Amino acid sequence: HIERLTVGDLSVQELLLKGDLHNHKATPFNISAKLKGIQWQQQHIKVADITLQGTHAKQQLNITSQLPDGKWVAEATGSHNKTSWHWLLTKNQLNSSTIGDWQLENPTALSITSQSAQLNNLCMVQPGADLCIKGNWQDSTHFHSMLTFSALPNTLFSRWLPGNLTWK
Repeated sequence: HIERLTVGDLSVQELLLKGDLHNHKATPFNISAKLKGIQWQQQHIKVADITLQGTHAKQQLNITSQLPDGKWVAEATGSHNKTSWHWLLTKNQLNSSTIGDWQLENPTALSITSQSAQLNNLCMVQPGADLCIKGNWQDSTHFHSMLTFSALPNTLFSRWLPGNLTWK
């Protein structure tokens, strides 16, 4: 249990971490964290519950966050070998009274090694709108990403625009 954790611009009012870890790769593990009062620049998360469980070969990650204006839930399955992590994001759902309800269009793959990372097409959708990103990084010399979107609601960017500007 930690009260008041600050790392750079990130601060957490309270952190409760629990874990059941073992040295053997085949032995199941379970790690959970509850973070309260997360603040990063102007972003605020009331409470985040994170669990990671499984074995070295297969893991399940679950995140539930209470936001000031809604809720975010994410789920992923993954595996790890000696040189890489492979994750499949199976759920990414945001319910917000400010920017609307967004959900993951299709499961999305993420692969990470010490030398590279690749994110397949991660698309968040709501009726009549979509926001997608894909990209890769390799050896700290090559980075490529692509962001596509259509019919994004004005409320998505309004918090960052000056008062007399609007997004259309």
